[in-house]
Amino acid sequence: MKTRIANRQQSRAATGAEVPDADKPLAGQAVHYAPGLGLGAAYAVAAKFRPAVTTGYGGAFGIAAATLLDEAAVSAVGLGKAPWKADLKTTIYGYASHLVFGGAAGLVRRQARAILFRRSN
Repeated sequence: MKTRIANRQQSRAATGAEVPDADKPLAGQAVHYAPGLGLGAAYAVAAKFRPAVTTGYGGAFGIAAATLLDEAAVSAVGLGKAPWKADLKTTIYGYASHLVFGGAAGLVRRQARAILFRRSN
């Protein structure tokens, strides 16, 4: 629901029209995952300067993302229900998904560092 509303708003702002029905699934994913790429990059940079960011191998980052973005910002801009009005099942799913996101961001960061900073013997 949130991505569809954001998708509609962004499409109208950019083109003056809504996304065609055939393109809505892809556009919805783009609205959700594009900021995730930016957050993942921000996580990697923050981890360089504040290693505590990596607590729980990225899990704490995922929980923070869910709390600050999914629970607070999304409802603040009118794209979703207030956290206390949301269905508990949906909230738990959101936190679990963002916990996986944080873990994936942590894994990608560790693997990228291992590859980039591999020493030749």
